[in-house]
Amino acid sequence: MPTVVRPKHFGAPLGMYSHGMVAPGGEIVVVAGQVGMGEGGAVAVGDVGAQTRQALENVRAIVEAAGCTMAHIVRLQTFLTHAEDIPRFMAARGEVFDRIAEACEILAWKIDAAAIGVVLADVA
Repeated sequence: MPTVVRPKHFGAPLGMYSHGMVAPGGEIVVVAGQVGMGEGGAVAVGDVGAQTRQALENVRAIVEAAGCTMAHIVRLQTFLTHAEDIPRFMAARGEVFDRIAEACEILAWKIDAAAIGVVLADVA
């Protein structure tokens, strides 16, 4: 069975979901969508950059509670309501991540295609 991950300072989720899960075997940590809300449900004040920083700090809290760091993240999926916010999002993302090398998906377009592949031992 998967293990539920909930940082100590996080409140209960707002519905029937978990903030994060660790897959059996402990090799995959899945983080639910995080928004720009901090402790107590306060929305980060400011532009999309402030909300991005808060959302990514929420992601950080979850992955750290699972025993990982931001360097362990291999894919980041984000939803922006306006494509013109991408530069401010990217700047804030650069402040939170030690490096920008994860596969990143920014959904602010009419079409976005992403994929996950598996490297098979006998092919590698």
